[in-house]
Amino acid sequence: MDASQLLLKFASNIINSPDNPKFRTIRVGNKIFQSRLLPVNGAVECLFTMGFQERGDQLVCPQGESLEKMLILQDTLNDERSHRSVSQEPPSRTQGFHPLGCPAEIMAGCEQPSILPSSPTAPADQRQEIDFLLRLQSFLQHVLLYEDENLQRQTRNIIPLAELKEKAKESSEKTKQAGDSGVDERDCLILVLLDWFKGSFFQWVDKPLCAYCGSMTFAIGVVQPTPEEAFWGAGKVESYKCQNCGKKTRFPRYNHPAKLLETRQGRCGEWANCFTLICRAMGFESRHVLDWTDHVWTEIYSEAQQRWLHCDACESSCDKPLIYEAGWGKKLSYIIAFSHEQVLDVTWRYSAKHDEVRKARTLVTEEWLEKTLAKLTEERQRNLSEERRKVLMDRQVKELVEFFTIKTVRDGELQGRVSGDLAWRLLRGETRPEIEEYNHAPYIYKPTETEIREKRLRFCFNCVINKYLRGFERKLDISDWQSRAAGFNSITRKVETDWKMIDSVTVVATSDTFHSGRVEWKLSGDEESQSEILSGGRESTITSVLSGSKTLKLTATLSGGKGNVPWQHAQLFRQPLDSQSDYPLDVAIFLREPTRDTKL
Repeated sequence: MDASQLLLKFASNIINSPDNPKFRTIRVGNKIFQSRLLPVNGAVECLFTMGFQERGDQLVCPQGESLEKMLILQDTLNDERSHRSVSQEPPSRTQGFHPLGCPAEIMAGCEQPSILPSSPTAPADQRQEIDFLLRLQSFLQHVLLYEDENLQRQTRNIIPLAELKEKAKESSEKTKQAGDSGVDERDCLILVLLDWFKGSFFQWVDKPLCAYCGSMTFAIGVVQPTPEEAFWGAGKVESYKCQNCGKKTRFPRYNHPAKLLETRQGRCGEWANCFTLICRAMGFESRHVLDWTDHVWTEIYSEAQQRWLHCDACESSCDKPLIYEAGWGKKLSYIIAFSHEQVLDVTWRYSAKHDEVRKARTLVTEEWLEKTLAKLTEERQRNLSEERRKVLMDRQVKELVEFFTIKTVRDGELQGRVSGDLAWRLLRGETRPEIEEYNHAPYIYKPTETEIREKRLRFCFNCVINKYLRGFERKLDISDWQSRAAGFNSITRKVETDWKMIDSVTVVATSDTFHSGRVEWKLSGDEESQSEILSGGRESTITSVLSGSKTLKLTATLSGGKGNVPWQHAQLFRQPLDSQSDYPLDVAIFLREPTRDTKL
């Protein structure tokens, strides 16, 4: 924590004063560098990642070096510091929310540890157990929010239920045309829900746009939440500075699902949090799943298949549990699933490398983890009927069989991460790794007897539904673009939604001048070529010069005038006091029709 704080100081100095040469040089012989950075594994590597280079007895960040990697590393360090700070702090007993977003009474009904995490006398292994327990209790308490009937009702009012169910019904019918039993309509609804959530409802945010001018921003650190932000579970608030106007924008990392229904933006934590609430509101049995290596997602129980399905809203991915290990290259350790009825270690569903995972599980003993999860689950099921407890136990036995069945990686699980900025994914190492054991097996189309007899063979691919169809009747073949590829490298399927393009603009922007006063109006868009000079009169100007732009800027430059009152000789929006139905500024923006592109 001390080393990361120093690294953030180096980064902030350069980001805030990029032209100051003294911030770009670090003497290797400096006492602070020698005592606080050099002994810490990875600290110097972080400096190299920022852009520092070794020059004699100094580390130098050259002028003109792109700050992109430095900004990304700054975000990563802030995230890691926040995560560690949360895991090391005991829950507050004051009114409000724990930094993880859970009610303060997080420890209620649970056995209290005899030594608090902050106690310097606690042995290291006992402190790790306490930290682990606090995190389990925090998430277990959090999932109770999804069971609030009023919140579920509010959620259903937002979801286009009729439309989603109709799409699911159509999808289910199409799968049955292939000649088999097809996919259950309820399971199809899960796929439709994932597609709607990612394509229309929720938005990924790497860095927020400036709240004042809409320009790009860069991270400058983490600030304390306001009481309002803390009430909605924002344990931390990221602070960003505008590259254009220099103003600061706050980005609270809200953790209360009710607030996320309103903001509809964030990163994987917010996505999984809100999506799990929506699943519960739609009547799905759902779990909130926490990966100790920094990711979260949802599991949904399929009644038709009698098993739990992995669902990642960020990736719009369903039933691809090995994607993190095989596709993202994650080194997994602990993956815990939380619901209002139980807490379960589901790590083994997500790994085909059990020996490697066992070696990585060093925080607590397996015996301690098994007993702790069993006790927490027992507390949750205390008021359930005997019949319901038996159902849950039968499911858990089936899961245990699934966990320890030998797994093989499917093509759909070889895809690297697609959510988030590419540079951010590269820094986290979550693009698809080139691992020999996960190489794709080439597919060869072989003519059937019917195709040979008819002397014709046909197959086609639809990128939107991500399915191949075979034959002239276009019967469903199999899903996932990878499954029928002979080979591929560094390619992924990407869904892009664009709702922000301007089509045309109608503007009334009035001004009055006297003597030598002047007002120059300019309407401009994203590019320099997208601009038009306005007259400043009462008549409206209709223009399509901004067509295709995502931004609009209307600028008035006032100058001239004479005598002691030149400011009176150039005036904007002049109108009589009794004129309340006149609008000297009137901007009407007409957007293009929403478009969605799906491509490889």
